[in-house]
Amino acid sequence: MAPVEKHPAAPVAVPEGICPLVAGPEIRVEFEAIMKLEPLERFVFIMSVLEGYSYQDCAILLGCARQRVISAREQALKRLARATQSPMVVAGEAGVAAAPWSN
Repeated sequence: MAPVEKHPAAPVAVPEGICPLVAGPEIRVEFEAIMKLEPLERFVFIMSVLEGYSYQDCAILLGCARQRVISAREQALKRLARATQSPMVVAGEAGVAAAPWSN
């Protein structure tokens, strides 16, 4: 697989009228933190945490190893925990897991 070229993250603007849920400052912070994740981490987070896809399903969609999906999810949750200081993200026995987001 070719190396992924990294670009500096551009500021993320959330349009005010897009949805009432993004109007609150805490939701805005979480949305911006998700948008700043690396593309692989963001895909895995959205698909496995928010949409409920399994690690295996994500690996098939991405064409990569299941372990890479697990690592990307753990990294995404760590970054989001740091960025949002969210109490929902906790360290679990097998790495990082989120209370309502376990897979």
